[in-house]
Amino acid sequence: MYIKPSSKKDKRYDAVFDGKTIPFGAKGAKTYVDSATDKTKQAWLARHSVRGTFNNPRSASSLSKHILWGPTKSVRSNLKSFKKKFNLS
Repeated sequence: MYIKPSSKKDKRYDAVFDGKTIPFGAKGAKTYVDSATDKTKQAWLARHSVRGTFNNPRSASSLSKHILWGPTKSVRSNLKSFKKKFNLS
């Protein structure tokens, strides 16, 4: 599993799992890794938690939550934690 800049004009990244591509993150939107505040992070989590897909590593909302809105402001660090959490390589 890896991420790369998205091929879709309105998405930020593509996550690639065994050849399957999942676009995630709205291009141009400010996220936690872009210095959004903790208050903004909590509001985003509250809005998106109703989808119930945060524990599915192949969902766009889970990818966004763990990588763009993760515990640190580093995409690289959050991706590493995401892979460890879901036992991905």
